[in-house]
Amino acid sequence: MMADLDDALLAARMRSLATFAPDYFHDLSGPLNTIALRLEMLRALAAGGTGDERFAASMTAIEEQVRRLDRMLRNWLAQTAPATGGDAACDLGALLRDLAAVVAPRARKRQLAFSLAVPDDPVRVVVATAPLATALLDLLRHAMSDVDDGGALALVLERQDGNACCRLSGAAFDAAALALAARVAGAQRGRCVADAGGQAAILTLPLAP
Repeated sequence: MMADLDDALLAARMRSLATFAPDYFHDLSGPLNTIALRLEMLRALAAGGTGDERFAASMTAIEEQVRRLDRMLRNWLAQTAPATGGDAACDLGALLRDLAAVVAPRARKRQLAFSLAVPDDPVRVVVATAPLATALLDLLRHAMSDVDDGGALALVLERQDGNACCRLSGAAFDAAALALAARVAGAQRGRCVADAGGQAAILTLPLAP
């Protein structure tokens, strides 16, 4: 039933919010502190009437940190947006990069070696992007809860026989997380299964024509 899937996606999204939000938004303090420091420097330079080079350097630093904040907030909003709209062409590599950015602060906090490997060129699939992002983020959440501090996770995207193949390895996956990803992938003529060793989740989707 579609309502059951919507409920499962909402529950997965709420679990992800609870898991990743504290560390993710703690990372916002870095660029905010840099901006505050640079603004203090600019005030001092303006008061003294000197320091054109330092003024320019501070302005550049502020612009970079504002772009960083904008990118972080857009990544978060993209991954936690409600599941609206139908299927559309999507670069799966770009989606995985955005997901990796969301989980990176927690990975650093727990000293996890989290690696991402995606092709440089777009890997296009036709999907309902928000449900797919939610299901993948739920897999990442479960994987990170299964791995001990200091462990390692790897997320790899490849093309295989007309499909986009996404492999998350380094952890065992429970039935619920796999089932949600499988239901979302199945609606896109794809699938999501655990590998034979039980230490990887493999999601495949047909490449866009």
